[in-house]
Amino acid sequence: MLIRTKLMLSVVVSLVAFVAMFLLQLYTSDVKSTLADAANNITEIEREVLQLRVTEKDFFARLDAKYIERHDAIYVEINNTMAILKEALISRGLSTQSLSSFEQSLDTYKAIFSELVILQNEIGLTPKTGLYGDLRQSVHNVESILKEQGQAGLSVTMLQLRRNEKDFMLRRAQSYLDKFDKNLSLFKSQLQTSSLNSQTKAQLVS
Repeated sequence: MLIRTKLMLSVVVSLVAFVAMFLLQLYTSDVKSTLADAANNITEIEREVLQLRVTEKDFFARLDAKYIERHDAIYVEINNTMAILKEALISRGLSTQSLSSFEQSLDTYKAIFSELVILQNEIGLTPKTGLYGDLRQSVHNVESILKEQGQAGLSVTMLQLRRNEKDFMLRRAQSYLDKFDKNLSLFKSQLQTSSLNSQTKAQLVS
């Protein structure tokens, strides 16, 4: 083989090797970039989940509807980030099983939170709304009747019931419910032995 031919062949081989190494480097760099992006997405999901829990606690602590909207927005952000992460994992032939399990857990958590929000709305987000508002209005009506009828003893017991109610709503402790039930039984007993007519008694316990 001529020297010139050998040199040309050597150059071609070297060029092919260079191109192959260059392409391999590009591929490796692309893989690293994809994995780096995936790691960033995971970190972002962790941060968003933390925000989700903080917003949940803020809602139950303050009972402000704005935290429900914030909770929904964060949930959407997490799902968007998961979609990007899943696409990256699939593109590299990596398993998405753990991500799918997390997604199911997140959906379960969101469903439970939504149910609790519905229940809390029924109870009342403020002292004037929901069942809590109905309770307060009923108590005010009873207090008005007792005042009109001059029933000091029953009024004192009613004040104890109001105190038990407020303590429970503030601290959510079973002990205040027990005290409420005890004082409610006392109120009913006092009511039956009071001088009020049967119609008024029926109105007070209806």
